Amino acid sequence: NHSGGGSPWRLFPYIQGAITLEEVETPEQAYHAAKGFASLTRRLDTVDPNFFRPTIDKFHDLVHRWEQFEEALVHATADRKQNAKLATQQAQSYNFLVQDYVRIVGQLKERIVHNDTKINNILLNPNKNYEAVCVIDLDTLMPGYFIYDLGDMVRTFVSPASEDEEDLKLIQFRKPIYNALLDGYLSEMKDCLTSAELEAIPFAPMMMTFIVAIRFLADYLNGDLYFKTLYPDQNLIRATNQLQLLSVLSVSLPYPSP
Repeated sequence: NHSGGGSPWRLFPYIQGAITLEEVETPEQAYHAAKGFASLTRRLDTVDPNFFRPTIDKFHDLVHRWEQFEEALVHATADRKQNAKLATQQAQSYNFLVQDYVRIVGQLKERIVHNDTKINNILLNPNKNYEAVCVIDLDTLMPGYFIYDLGDMVRTFVSPASEDEEDLKLIQFRKPIYNALLDGYLSEMKDCLTSAELEAIPFAPMMMTFIVAIRFLADYLNGDLYFKTLYPDQNLIRATNQLQLLSVLSVSLPYPSP
């Protein structure tokens, strides 16, 4: 529907007792949230992706995001480039993931996926051990690959620290959370995934953490044009945070580094 002024709006039924969370605190929450997101993907497994139009073109295309980062680096001011020197070097040390992305996605099935699987994008029932009620925020529901959803869940679930955390020592890999998340996801999707997709599971969080890191870093180099910031250097702090998480993941997951 549209308001009198022409602005679109949607109205959803109110679901009594359902809540959203801002952070994952227990393996049970991780399990049921992952199961809920995976259930949506499974139910859409037979839908032709050609029926959907991308909401944001090349949203999680790592080749595209790397090109944007390199362009931002070329056009950045001298001050911002200097401030981001360490983060830039760290990001460049992981550029092997771009080539890995090209190789791996060529083996994956294109699916309709959510593309923004943070814990606050699913309704849960706290009275039933946080079982999933339904997935929300469907604006980014569009063609993609399962690694986008699974990878973003790992990125946002496993560490107790938020993207804005400056104390890098607080960025951790909580293995019980990861194991529960993966169990929940595979309880719905294991029979849908190909052998190549199952092999790509460790790549998913590496790729999604890297893409978010270089998006924050590119935005900082561009003068903070996309992500909302509340204080100077916030995007650089976010990029550094995600690069640290990537480092933690690289020693916690069975994904080979060159």
